[in-house]
Amino acid sequence: SRFVGEDESDAITAADIRSPNELIAEYDTYVEKLKTHKIRLGWPEVDARLRGIAPGEVLTLIARSGVGKTAVLQNILRHIALSQDAISLFCSLEQPLAQVFERFAQMSTQETGEDIEIGWDTPMTRERIAAAVSKDLGEHVYVCGRSGLRMEQLEQALDATQAKANHPVSVLAVDYLGLLDMRDLDRNLYGQISRAARELKNLAKR
Repeated sequence: SRFVGEDESDAITAADIRSPNELIAEYDTYVEKLKTHKIRLGWPEVDARLRGIAPGEVLTLIARSGVGKTAVLQNILRHIALSQDAISLFCSLEQPLAQVFERFAQMSTQETGEDIEIGWDTPMTRERIAAAVSKDLGEHVYVCGRSGLRMEQLEQALDATQAKANHPVSVLAVDYLGLLDMRDLDRNLYGQISRAARELKNLAKR
């Protein structure tokens, strides 16, 4: 039977259905992938409870404005860069790129933002700060500073990062969900955020 208007490309076929034995094969592949692709956040208690973040999973950090969600996220990305062989893409929809760099510099040097800003004019200090950030992040963290990204542009950013890094992206970090441009998906803000969460899950699965 067919539904009116059914798209042939979306039709479910036998290839979409798995038998128990095929599920065993899927799980075997999944477990092998977890050995090298599971992401740890750097908090032992949280990592133990979550068992790490596996491919296809989405982690959402929820808190009031101004309590440090972006700082937490950048600390997580730095931890991943220092401890795991993974490429991360940080889509900073709120902070300008210069501020993203300054915060990474604060983490790498244990200095205040003011100290980094003042010392930047001194060539030796500038080289020391730049070297510290480069040593921590290496070629593991990439940043996209475009604001108001649409969902399809997130996919484009992932493709561009993979081409630049010559390696698959393991972690996509979006700061923050409410700044994604989802107007074409829903009229009200609640609907946009709900749709964004669903679309990010679909993206992670892909």
